[in-house]
Amino acid sequence: MADAEANLGESEVREALLAKAEHFVRLGDRPAAEAAFEATATKTVAVGQKMDLLFSLMRLHFLFFDYAAVKADIRKVRSCPAWPHLRLTHIARS
Repeated sequence: MADAEANLGESEVREALLAKAEHFVRLGDRPAAEAAFEATATKTVAVGQKMDLLFSLMRLHFLFFDYAAVKADIRKVRSCPAWPHLRLTHIARS
């Protein structure tokens, strides 16, 4: 990662962090995956990409049957500035 941060741009570093997070998800290492997703979130600027990270975290929490964390993730998604523009509002109300 240090080499990537020194020699590559912000988006390449973000993509490397995201690949690392997805790798930890495949391994089933929840704490490492959550930490990697948080590190990726710090490098993420676009709202759509931030929402993708939240949905990935939600899938991770579903995988481990942590419904309290899923509820917290839903609250985070609803507080996102892009939420009113999504066409999923009928799902959120049910």
